[in-house]
Amino acid sequence: MNDYKFYRRVSKAYRSLLNMTDPSNQLKQERGVIICVDDESMILTSLREQLRQLTTMGFSIEVSTDGEDALELLKDLIAEGEAIPLFISDQIMPGLKGNEVLREVHRLSPQTKTLLLTGLADLDAVQSAVNEANLYRYMSKPWEQADLLMTTRTAIESYLNEQEVIQQRKTLEQTNEVFKCFVPEPFLRRIAVNGLNSIRVGYNELTELTILFSDIRGFTGIAEIMPPADLLTMLNSYFTALSKPIHQHQGFIDKFIGDAIMAIFEGPQHALNAVNAAIAMQEALAEWNRQAQRPLDSGIGLHSGEAVMGTVGTVSRMDSTVLGDSVNLAARLEGLTKDHGHPIIISENTLQLAQASGAHTWRAEYLGNTLVKGRHEPVSYWKIF
Repeated sequence: MNDYKFYRRVSKAYRSLLNMTDPSNQLKQERGVIICVDDESMILTSLREQLRQLTTMGFSIEVSTDGEDALELLKDLIAEGEAIPLFISDQIMPGLKGNEVLREVHRLSPQTKTLLLTGLADLDAVQSAVNEANLYRYMSKPWEQADLLMTTRTAIESYLNEQEVIQQRKTLEQTNEVFKCFVPEPFLRRIAVNGLNSIRVGYNELTELTILFSDIRGFTGIAEIMPPADLLTMLNSYFTALSKPIHQHQGFIDKFIGDAIMAIFEGPQHALNAVNAAIAMQEALAEWNRQAQRPLDSGIGLHSGEAVMGTVGTVSRMDSTVLGDSVNLAARLEGLTKDHGHPIIISENTLQLAQASGAHTWRAEYLGNTLVKGRHEPVSYWKIF
């Protein structure tokens, strides 16, 4: 084992032991490691001494007289999850040259700032480091201590600023991913075009789509006899199983309403995708029932037409939703599945659009027509099997 590796690991263990046994000995939290490599020990000693001020800022300094060993140290530190804001290398060394070392540093740790020290005007090496190692700066030997401190400080500040931006982006991405669990992504693409802060109550967009409603049969009776926690567990398992076919057929969940699922299908083949999803949902339910302690039955209603997608509520509490006569009709058709004893019923609009969209393996059978509240003309409906 190389000496520097042994020293570092013992040092970290010792600091941890101090912190556990005597809180008064807690040191400033380490913010990262600066690595210096030069084949001349006196220069390394001078570098460590001149950069000592950085240790008061929470940075530790590791040194090596060999480029390959320094790269091994870098790999160890990365594996330990350490931040490496700055890597300083001499150019003329036995074995790997400075620009070669820094090129590998950039490959292993692209965010690390690199500084090249050279005693000769080796412009080719500097250009190579600029092009291949994203060189932050090169300094000629001998250097001025003030210049060295200013350069290293600005390099570290640049690294820390970039890391802050990266962390902010990660936080934003995580926030967006969590937000999508509550607001479907197709809604976000409409209501949050300029970011989440741009969402306003009252946004609306008229669009052509297919609405799917699915409901558990006899859920009220099930809820009366099951403990609430068990009921919630069962519902979440059921929703997970039946949501997958919706997503697989280019649909998305608008909301869960008690034991019901309301899903939306958009795009050129929205009706065909919705019918295929409904059939796949029944297949998924059959598979789920084979492993469930309490098998369930469900009904699915589909209708295609115009509806408004937007936000509803108040400035302090709003929801994304789909509103319109088409939504009411889809819910009404789902209710008819109870009367007809068939799990999937669709409107004539949906049937015509689905049949015109492409090949399919399912069949349709006319069931009749119904009057829906708010409509003057009866609506024809069909069962799918």
